[in-house]
Amino acid sequence: MQKLDQPDLIKTPDLYLRKLKPSDAKPIYEIFNKPEILKWLLFQPAKNYNIKDQEAWIRKTLEKSKKHQSYVFGITIPPEKEIVGIISLENFNWENKNAQIGYWLSKKYWGKGIIPKAAKTIMNFAFKKLKLHRIYGAVFEENIKSQKVLEKCGFKKEGITRHATYKYNRWHNKIRYGILTNEFKK
Repeated sequence: MQKLDQPDLIKTPDLYLRKLKPSDAKPIYEIFNKPEILKWLLFQPAKNYNIKDQEAWIRKTLEKSKKHQSYVFGITIPPEKEIVGIISLENFNWENKNAQIGYWLSKKYWGKGIIPKAAKTIMNFAFKKLKLHRIYGAVFEENIKSQKVLEKCGFKKEGITRHATYKYNRWHNKIRYGILTNEFKK
């Protein structure tokens, strides 16, 4: 078991994953609070979700990071410092060495390969530094693009959880994916 403090910054030539800070609330809120992002989230934020809620989410995220319960990074494209998306490892089970990956990206940056690069970067951190054995993800069955991201990163489809989430007045199936440390290729 390798519980490490979340790094402030993970750099690659194409993107940076950086620890969130309170001043990120407004830019994150402006990206996050869009129908094309909210549509695919596995949870439903409050109907009146506002900037104060975003600030509280960042505080909670930073606190969970201190307790090694999650690592949430803002995705930035150098040389810019503005966040264009979020990628995270959450729901850690340290005893069984696994965690869940999650991500979202501003629509402006869709189709540019950013999330697969960010996913491989955070997976490298998870497998090499945190010594995890397994990372898993779950996406709505209708979210074909996110399924392709996971598959491009080497995740294997493990199954379907039927009627897992009630959202937009109907039930949605979730497809569960997983990847083991020995299957990961950076």
